[in-house]
Amino acid sequence: MVTLAFVAALAGVMVTRVWRVGRLAVTAVHEGGHAVVAVMAGHTVTAVHLRSDSSGVTLHRGRQRWISRVLTAGAGYTAPGLVAVAGAALTAHHETRVWLGILAGVGVVMVVGWVRNLFGIAVVSTLVLGVGWLLA
Repeated sequence: MVTLAFVAALAGVMVTRVWRVGRLAVTAVHEGGHAVVAVMAGHTVTAVHLRSDSSGVTLHRGRQRWISRVLTAGAGYTAPGLVAVAGAALTAHHETRVWLGILAGVGVVMVVGWVRNLFGIAVVSTLVLGVGWLLA
């Protein structure tokens, strides 16, 4: 199983056609990391935009203390790796459904409350549907 996961991950970043789609998921997780930490810092997320060139932006408002700015800015870069490690740890402990449930839940919150552009809604909705399919 580990070898299969490794091969799938390697194909995801090495095969150009697969990476064109996969990088959109990485961007969604990156922007989701900014948004989740902004909320944890007491801010209100006003918009998340995802673009087809794999760029994105998360806008939030609230009291801008230096520590909340640093944590929110850094959260996007660490989110994809943390999501992967959390998924690996939960899967190793036979809690895959918990991990997928959390991913789906955050995705639904993003679509319903934070994502403000049609392309972003399409990307995150597709991710939620894919995770939901895995849960079924």
